[in-house]
Amino acid sequence: MIRILMLLTAAALSFVSCSSEPSMQKYLVEKADAPNFIAIDASPSILKNKATKFTAEEREAIDAIKGINVLVFKATKDNKAAFESESTSAKGILKTDGYEPLVKINANGVVASINTKGEGDKIDEFVVYAQQPETGFGVIRITGDNITPNTVMTIASMIQKTGINAEQFKPLEQLVKSKQ
Repeated sequence: MIRILMLLTAAALSFVSCSSEPSMQKYLVEKADAPNFIAIDASPSILKNKATKFTAEEREAIDAIKGINVLVFKATKDNKAAFESESTSAKGILKTDGYEPLVKINANGVVASINTKGEGDKIDEFVVYAQQPETGFGVIRITGDNITPNTVMTIASMIQKTGINAEQFKPLEQLVKSKQ
């Protein structure tokens, strides 16, 4: 009898621990090679620019980042239903996977949001979601160790100030051109 109870308990625990709940990480992996999607994984070095001298705060922000994932859905007149379905899925994950909205923007036909995941001021990841129905939507997921809201703002400021190292995005540029 005890043996049966232990087997049932182990089976129940295995079902609970193997969550089939959607997550942003799963979504990014599943859609990386799907039609209409373009994906790229980048290192924090894309923020580094040889001509720029970083402050201690900026260096700390870069060091807090472990990875950057970008997923873009390219909308066309022929994939409107897929666009609606996929954008609903991505936004749904942000609402149900423990993300906290930080900023929402709606300007010039672009709807965007920054969402964070973590405990208090110790953010493990943040996701930028931007959508423009005519062109598509994109998800940028940045992971790290104990990122703070100040880190997020510092990174945003750095991107505006220095730009992005475009060499790391050459494969993405070629994919966009080849899918047009």
